[in-house]
Amino acid sequence: MPLVLRLTLTVLVLSAWSAASGRERRPIQQQSFDAIRGAFRDATREARKSTVRVACDGANATYGVIVRPDGWIVTKGSELARGGEATITVRLAGGREFAARHVGYDPTHDLSLLKIEGKDFPTAQWADRDPAPGTFLATVGLDEDPIASGVVSVARRSIPRLSGVLGIRLKSIPGPAEIDEVFANGAAEAAGVLTGDIVEQIGEVLVKDRESLVREIRRHQPGDVIALAIRRRGDPVSIKAQLTHPFGDFLTRVAEQNQMGGALSNRRADFPAVIQHDMVLSPGECGGPVVDLSGKVVGLNIARAGRTESFLVPAAAIAPLIDDLIAGKFPPPPPVDLNPVIPPPPPLAVTR
Repeated sequence: MPLVLRLTLTVLVLSAWSAASGRERRPIQQQSFDAIRGAFRDATREARKSTVRVACDGANATYGVIVRPDGWIVTKGSELARGGEATITVRLAGGREFAARHVGYDPTHDLSLLKIEGKDFPTAQWADRDPAPGTFLATVGLDEDPIASGVVSVARRSIPRLSGVLGIRLKSIPGPAEIDEVFANGAAEAAGVLTGDIVEQIGEVLVKDRESLVREIRRHQPGDVIALAIRRRGDPVSIKAQLTHPFGDFLTRVAEQNQMGGALSNRRADFPAVIQHDMVLSPGECGGPVVDLSGKVVGLNIARAGRTESFLVPAAAIAPLIDDLIAGKFPPPPPVDLNPVIPPPPPLAVTR
C-alpha cells in the first residue's frame, strides 16, 4: 500500500477509535502517535544515514546533517554557543563517534558548519522545492522511528527580530539611568547587576538617561551579549550580560501561553526564510533534517517557537550557503566569557 494512503488510513481509523472511547482517549492517542511515526520509517530510512547527534562537552546539544562525503556537517549554531571553547563530538546512526571542529557560522540563518575526519560519508538528498501547507513531514533522528511527525502549517516566510530583555526596572526620574529593581531569573541578575547601579555605557554607546538605555537594549535580540559600563557607589564596573527572551511581567499573553508547552529555542526569531510546521520538538531536537513522504530533505529544523509552532530552514536556502561556509566566508563566533569581573564595593563609612 502506498505510504501516503497508509498514513491517511492510520490517522482516520485511530482518530475514530479515540473519539468513540472517551476513557481510552489518552492511550489511543499515544497508539495513534506511535503508528503515524512508524508509517514514516520508510521515508526516514535514507536520511537517517546522514543524520548526526551533536554533543558539547559530553551533553547532547542538537542534531545535524552531513552535507559532503568528506565530513562537512551543518547544524543549528546557537545551540553550540557557550562561554569558552567546547569539546564537540558527533554520533552517527550506526553508533560511530567522531571529534568535530566548529569551523563556520552563518548568523543570518543560525547555521553552523562542523568538520569531522573521514571520507565516503552518506550525505543529505535535498528536495528541489518547498513543501506546501498540509504536506506530511517527519523529523529524522538516529533511531528507526522519527523524532516527530506533523504537517506544514505555514508556507515560507520571514520571522522578524525580537528585542532582548535585560530584566531591570529603571527609576522614573530625569538624569542618569539608575536601576531601581533587578528582576529574578533575568540577564541582569545572572550577570551581577545590582539595584542602585547606574548604567553609563552599552558597548560603544553612551547612555545618558533611561530613554537612551531602553532604545539601545531594543536594538539587540535575545541571546546577544552586551557589555555594560556601570557606576557602582562611585566606582566603575564592567559587566557582560546575555539578554533573554521576555519573561514574567515582560511577557505578552500569547508569549506566556506559548511557554506553557515546554522549553522554546533561545534563537527563535530574526530569520529571513522559514517554513512553519506543527511538530513538537525540544530545543535540543532541532538542527537535524526534516523529510517529506518521498524521503527528500526539505530543510533543517531551526527552532521551536511555540507550543505547536516549529520552524525549519528550507533546503533551497541552505544549499547555496554550504559552499560559502566551507570556503570560510562565515567564521565561527569567538568564545564568549560571561563571567563578570566585579570589584568589591568600597567599605561603608562608619559613624562614631
